[in-house]
Amino acid sequence: MTKKSSKKKRSKKTKKGPKRPRNSWIFFSVEMRPEYSERYSSFKDEMDEEYREYRRLLKEGEQDLEKKLAFNAYLLQEMGKVWQRMSESEKQPYIDMASEDKDRYVIEKAKFNDESSDSE
Repeated sequence: MTKKSSKKKRSKKTKKGPKRPRNSWIFFSVEMRPEYSERYSSFKDEMDEEYREYRRLLKEGEQDLEKKLAFNAYLLQEMGKVWQRMSESEKQPYIDMASEDKDRYVIEKAKFNDESSDSE
């Protein structure tokens, strides 16, 4: 007895819709990332050297080394500390940008829903 495959045909995917709104932290991190990348570039160089050494030791059979902290994770950690120490007035420009982006999303989502209901 041969079994027939019971795979169902997928229906065509609909357009995904508008991009979700960013929050205030995202606006802050996008703006500050170049500055922090520059500030901590020496740390990145150190991380690169440590990573090369880590890979070399792994090739030689050293399996119990701890993984090194990635540069991006370190940057986000440092920016997170700054964000937590910021007052509401310092965060306000980013909160305003997030609010504007949310308004954009609501408008685009409504337009998308209208278009998708019209096509049905």
